[in-house]
Amino acid sequence: MVVNSRIKTKNIMAYKISKAEHAKMQNPFIQFFKYIYLSIKIMFVVAAGHGGTRN
Repeated sequence: MVVNSRIKTKNIMAYKISKAEHAKMQNPFIQFFKYIYLSIKIMFVVAAGHGGTRN
């Protein structure tokens, strides 16, 4: 990978996550409830009209 020294970018993978964070991300039950929660949030935004251009 060639890095241009003039471009200032942050390395996303610069830090290592803890074992607890890794376990939390790998837990299917937590992922399921996160998915349901985010789906409900999206449904509320879409149902509220989300600033569309149609009248």
